[in-house]
Amino acid sequence: MIVLFLREHLPVWCNGSHAGFKPRCRKACEFDSRYWHVDTKVGIGVAILKNHNFNTQVLLGRRKGSHGEGQWGFPGGKMEYLESFNATALREIEEECGPELKIKNLQVCSVINLTEYAPKHYLDIGMSAEWVEGDPVVMEPDKCSEWKWFDVWNLPDNLFETINRTIEAIVSPYHVAGTAVVYDKEQF
Repeated sequence: MIVLFLREHLPVWCNGSHAGFKPRCRKACEFDSRYWHVDTKVGIGVAILKNHNFNTQVLLGRRKGSHGEGQWGFPGGKMEYLESFNATALREIEEECGPELKIKNLQVCSVINLTEYAPKHYLDIGMSAEWVEGDPVVMEPDKCSEWKWFDVWNLPDNLFETINRTIEAIVSPYHVAGTAVVYDKEQF
């Protein structure tokens, strides 16, 4: 999805001079120089659930080097061109947690319009999966400092913006397996 903004209507800091914004986030439209392109990316986050002593635990990693730095988040990442949700999820889990971590019953459970880290904008596809075997290993130390299992009812305070909404979609007594809960600031 490409969103066009008239340049003269953009706030002054969008030119890249503001500390939190980088000029590479915006590019001039090749067809009309009055417009800027703002790209929306598709991100996949996978809530890997493990039953442990009659408690359900979820795998979270402490993020590094990107939006949400220092926050706890699911394994996941950006969807590649023509890649399916499942293929993205499996690739990202292997890249971030190692090939020994095995899962089953991968399914979409939430769709979130993630705008809290502007100027970055993601359509976040929250997925859930059941842990089968293997321990997570930090495979990308520049992106994640550690992996840890947390009780779904006792999560840490510093969570990536999508985590609570995805967990809520999974544990809701009204959630029907195979369906997704849609989260947007402007509900219809």
